[in-house]
Parts: sequence; structure tokens; C-alpha cells
Amino acid sequence: MARITLNKTFRSWLELWESLSADLNTMLTELYSPNTLSAPLVTTPVTTVVVTEYGDGKDMTTILTLTDFIVGALAGTAAALAMGNIVAAFPTGAHIEDTFFQSLSLKCAGTAVNSDTGLGSVTGSGVQSVLSGVGATSEDRLTGQTVPTAAAGGAVTVALVRAAVAGISLNVAASIKNVFLNSAGTWNANNTGNLTATGTIVIKWNKIA
Repeated sequence: MARITLNKTFRSWLELWESLSADLNTMLTELYSPNTLSAPLVTTPVTTVVVTEYGDGKDMTTILTLTDFIVGALAGTAAALAMGNIVAAFPTGAHIEDTFFQSLSLKCAGTAVNSDTGLGSVTGSGVQSVLSGVGATSEDRLTGQTVPTAAAGGAVTVALVRAAVAGISLNVAASIKNVFLNSAGTWNANNTGNLTATGTIVIKWNKIA
């Protein structure tokens, strides 16, 4: 009888331990595993960009994966030209933009060009060889970087910028939410068709309201 009671007691403790272990494992997984949002707060209007987002709805990391994203159309003339296209948009309300990272390869037909490529709150445009010539807002999220083009895709170029909490980064409800990938350069007559980008853009930001 004592052995039967002991076995029942041991079995009960074992079941309790297994239950507690499962609960502990669940809590540790939730604590240390990244929380992927099924409906990202940052959106994109284009099919060549995939948005993956981690966070708790306030402290956010957004990853934009670009595949042959069209930055703009080349004129096929030997001249300076700036261009750009919307790559993503922040949600309505107030937020703070903390860090921007880009790892991109640019592709276009013709002779290679060292473009000036960055992220801004307005689209690049005009007869300009660098984004600073377009205006500060064409590169106010990530300052233009030298990114080479090639017919099969230029060398991947990486940049990491910590934003100052001012201007577009201190983003109130009335601020521009759109994020544009912009590029400028002195192009050649054989640079025809579209300038496209493939790679990754990462944004670290905080939703305030």
C-alpha cells in the first residue's frame, strides 16, 4: 500500500513538473523570441517590396526586402538626372525614427554609374547629379551614399545611419509618412530603361501615438 501511495505521489509531482516546465518554456520563448507582426504597421504600395516587422506595437523594427524595385526611369541621354519612388509609408499618428540601414545593389543597362542613393521624405527629381542638389528632404532619412550600377546589378553597398531626433525623424501627425528611395547621377546615353534596386532596408523606430 505504501508503495502504491508513493508511486501516485511521484506521478503527481512528475505531472506538475512537466506542466511547470511547459509553462516556463512558453514564457521564455515569448520573452526572447522576436515578435513578428502579422499585420505590419509600415506598409508599401508596391509588389516588389516585402515588409517584415518585429516589435510590440511601440518599439518597432521594420525590414523592407526589395527585389527589382523600380527607382525610376532613365532618359537614355548623357546628362544629370535625379529620380525616386515610394518604398514604404509609416502609419498615421506620431512616431520617432531612430536608425536607418540600407544594403542595396542597383541595376540598369549600359555603362556603370556611381549613383548617389539615399532615403528621403520627398521623391528625387530634376537635372541633378547628387541628391543634395535636389534638396535636403530627398535624403533626410538616410544621406545619399555612393552606390554603383551595373547591367547585372552593381556591388552591394551598405550604410547605417542613426537619425537625429529632429526634423522628419521627430514625426508628428502632420509630418510626411512616405519613405522614398532616391537616386541621382550623371548618366550615359546607353543607360536606358529602369533603374532598379535589390536588397534590404531596415528601419528602427518607435510608435508614440
